[in-house]
Amino acid sequence: MIILPVALDKSEVRRTPWVTWVLMGACLAVHLALTLLGGGADREASQRIEESLRYLGEHPYLTPPSVVVELLGGEGQEELARLAANWAARSEPVPAEIAEPEQEELDRLGEEVAAALRRRPASRMGFVPARPDPVTLVTHTFVHGGWLHLIGNMLFLFLSGPFIEDLYGRPLFALLYFLSGAVGAGAFAAGAPDSSIPLVGASGAIAGVMGAFLVRLATRRIELLVLPIPIIPAFRFTLRFPAFVVIPIWAAEQFYYAMVAGDGSPVAFAAHVGGFVTGVGFALAMALLKIEERFVNPAIEREISIEQNPAVTGASDARLAGDLAGAQRLIDGLLKAEPGNVDAWTESFELGIDAADGARASQAGLRLLELHGRGSDKDMVWGVVNDPRWRELRMTSRFLAAVADLLAHAGDARAAIDVYRRIAAEAPPGDVAALRALVSEGELMARAGDQRAARQAFDRARAHPACTEPWVERIDRALRVSRPTRGAGS
Repeated sequence: MIILPVALDKSEVRRTPWVTWVLMGACLAVHLALTLLGGGADREASQRIEESLRYLGEHPYLTPPSVVVELLGGEGQEELARLAANWAARSEPVPAEIAEPEQEELDRLGEEVAAALRRRPASRMGFVPARPDPVTLVTHTFVHGGWLHLIGNMLFLFLSGPFIEDLYGRPLFALLYFLSGAVGAGAFAAGAPDSSIPLVGASGAIAGVMGAFLVRLATRRIELLVLPIPIIPAFRFTLRFPAFVVIPIWAAEQFYYAMVAGDGSPVAFAAHVGGFVTGVGFALAMALLKIEERFVNPAIEREISIEQNPAVTGASDARLAGDLAGAQRLIDGLLKAEPGNVDAWTESFELGIDAADGARASQAGLRLLELHGRGSDKDMVWGVVNDPRWRELRMTSRFLAAVADLLAHAGDARAAIDVYRRIAAEAPPGDVAALRALVSEGELMARAGDQRAARQAFDRARAHPACTEPWVERIDRALRVSRPTRGAGS
């Protein structure tokens, strides 16, 4: 069974999480570069390891070099011990004059293995406890042992990093990330101080981010994808649990394996534990010192808040004072300079309403629907659509059609039909907007099952001067789709 976190609720952030994206991009770029450029060193190391293991298998009575013992891991060491015991039980001791040169040869092969491993790019950038280098406390977080290792880490960073970065700000988030990675490396080294096998991967750093996530966003719900049979991906389902359930279970698993597996595991569970504890401590310190409230939030709010243009304020004051012409001059000048200024278009809409100028209100309303529609705040779109004041004005067909389409798309067929009928009634003779409104009304009626009303709207559409063959085909298609069919009874 495979269980993967795939989504979070409340996934909005105040700013683009550039630090998270840069970290993910850097990890990907480093992995691609090492995959493309480091193949020769990796192949040489594999060849030297294979030679030493083959020689050791042929001479199990020899003492294996320490680097080979580390590479074998716990299970490999147990297998080697069984092989040596079986050989000793069946064979006579090897004379010293034979064993000594064989041991020297095996030691030489071990030295070649160690040298080849040191030449690998991953070894140069990874953190090696036996040869600690402060630089590798940072660089090891960008190196990964394979595509699955990279993808797994990036998935966890993608699901947690942007939100902690949004809360703590970019500098503090970067500090948390690299501090957790460094402490994780230290925890790994504490368990195996003489190890020459490099620690690679961002797991410790990401574990720190997850620790902070648990403290700061414990109630966020995490969606988990469950694959009971991984080879049958179609057989899957999702579960949703709060972070205070999911993350502690993950952390407990890391603590358990760090204690049980020790330094014989290919996974650096101790680094995960060290990073996680660092993240929890960092988040608790942030809360205790009220860093977010005192420094981070005010700085972010100053950055993302937009000071209203003085021309908008002046136009609003002039409009409220009854100087509509002066207000229009200010707003028109601002919109010419800043055609995407939402505040200016909002004031222009208010001006059109106050001046009973349907053309201005329609132009501003359309622009507001477009600008708000691009963003995430859909409430502003519906604020324009549901504003009752424009209904008293003679609005343009384009604005009315946009409103009707939004209402129809939202499932409010009755309100949409009322607006479509208004277009058909107010549009000039021959205006294609009236034809479109009639066809749209008929389609809504047909989908609602009111065939009579649908045919009436379609008949009026067919009689419209602008009704060409494509419109006729659209009408016929709507009638075919909505025509009831006789089903088989039982």
